[in-house]
Amino acid sequence: MVKNKPSVSIVVPVYNSEETVEDCLNSIILQENDFLELIVVDNNSNDGTRKILKDYAGRYSKIKYILEENKGRGSARNAGVKLAKGNIIVMTDADCIVSKNWIREIIKPIVEDGEKIVMGFQEDGVENYWTKQAQKMDLKFAKENAKEYIPHFDTKNVAVDASVMKKHLFDPRLKASEDLDFYLRVSPEQKIRFLKEVRVTHCHNLSFVEIVKVFFQRGFYSMKVIKKHINDEETKGFLKSNSIFSNLNLFKLFFRFLYRLFTSPLTCWYLFVIGVSWQIGALFGRFKN
Repeated sequence: MVKNKPSVSIVVPVYNSEETVEDCLNSIILQENDFLELIVVDNNSNDGTRKILKDYAGRYSKIKYILEENKGRGSARNAGVKLAKGNIIVMTDADCIVSKNWIREIIKPIVEDGEKIVMGFQEDGVENYWTKQAQKMDLKFAKENAKEYIPHFDTKNVAVDASVMKKHLFDPRLKASEDLDFYLRVSPEQKIRFLKEVRVTHCHNLSFVEIVKVFFQRGFYSMKVIKKHINDEETKGFLKSNSIFSNLNLFKLFFRFLYRLFTSPLTCWYLFVIGVSWQIGALFGRFKN
């Protein structure tokens, strides 16, 4: 439990987010009285992001701008976490808009119940075909795990006791699935409290090409994470309970696609694309050092 008055450091990693980062920052600034500092970490952007971030840091004393040249979300978040002075670290992404009273709500179980990690949920802020299907899958996952604690860690909407966050950090070698790696390292010690009603609006405008790239990377780096933790008993149990990790079988994927084609035609194309992308990425990750 946070014994003293909670002091909140917010960490937002940013890379080439000139179209979304202002809305993100504006939504957080509205809750200025609820946080100590807002650390924006520029992950070496090459668009107009840097100018926007420096402008906000010049106008708002609570905003701290730092540049992290080592590419990767884990490296960017680590840079912010190491600088943070608060006893609670809250994280979201540059393409998210936080809800009213978000900070108070996401830290409440840490302050009042002694939790160490609290995760919220997200809503689709774009509503194209790909984002709608992603939201549908997220809602299905949330419904299946509608319990007090969840076997998952997502940095879009999370609060962590600073001592836990600074102890574990993210693996800077991972360009994706760094949140999975963090979960596997922290889960033997801490549970993750899930607050489905505490939401951020995710404004990531996915396209076919981007969804393929995203899930290929997730598959590739997930296999790196699995190889890293393969001898851990907790990891073995996690892998058995998550079918996506248990079998790299494209034939099964094809037959599941045919089944979905008749039972849920609008969703089947999405599932096929992400499934094939993930599985191919995982195959590369399994055999490439």
